[in-house]
Amino acid sequence: MPIEIAQKLVNYFSKSYRILHIKSPEQPNLQGVEPLTLPYRELYAVFPLSTKRLFIDSFSQHVAAALDLQSTVVWIGNKPEVFGYPEHINITPSANYVRELNKFSYLDQFDISGQIQQFPYDTVNVFDINKIIEAVNKQK
Repeated sequence: MPIEIAQKLVNYFSKSYRILHIKSPEQPNLQGVEPLTLPYRELYAVFPLSTKRLFIDSFSQHVAAALDLQSTVVWIGNKPEVFGYPEHINITPSANYVRELNKFSYLDQFDISGQIQQFPYDTVNVFDINKIIEAVNKQK
């Protein structure tokens, strides 16, 4: 998720929630969050204690599905029809692609292991923030 959108969401939700940001130490920091840089098994123990969850398509959404924790998942480089779960609230980009699709890949539409300059869209505003807010608020 573009950091600009993530920070706007943190600014909105930090008024009502304590926000934990699952990240690796080298990833950018967001203002107003508590970074969680724990080993995976320790992170898994935190999930059942959460009341709301917002993830990108990553290991976190798979853990939440395994624990039967409905979550909101935003998708940049993959599709929920391939890697998602019906119990999650899945949000796909509304922006236009400006990079060529990965036509030789069986599962991934884009090379998601690349650098930030390989971002495949024409704008960083790839999501309607209000849709994400509504989805998070709707979670059971």
